[in-house]
Amino acid sequence: MKLLAAALVVTACFAGWPGPAGAEEYFGSAFEAGSLTADSTWQSILATPRIYVESPLVEFGQTFMVPELLCARGDALEPAGALLDHRGPVTAPQTYVLSVYRAPLGFRFNSALTYLFDKPWVVQPCSP
Repeated sequence: MKLLAAALVVTACFAGWPGPAGAEEYFGSAFEAGSLTADSTWQSILATPRIYVESPLVEFGQTFMVPELLCARGDALEPAGALLDHRGPVTAPQTYVLSVYRAPLGFRFNSALTYLFDKPWVVQPCSP
């Protein structure tokens, strides 16, 4: 029985179980983040291997887009570049909070991700 309990504890630790305190206080978050912090640039965050960014979705009529693919023209948002044939700009917030996670080595779709931090994403202005 003691062996089973020890195996469950070890499995929970390697699976990235956040424990009862929650993911924000998980003892491995700082180690998993490496040199990344909420003050890191988006360029360095997105260039880091095994990083996953969870984004909210912005509604565009019958479709949805992540804020990273949008640009701001005045108070309205529209797809950046010629991504979609959309029905025109939508009024929406221009700052979103994105959550940053690290995937474990040998990542599988159903693997546990380790929460690292939240970081604001400010929608960039559209090019003229």
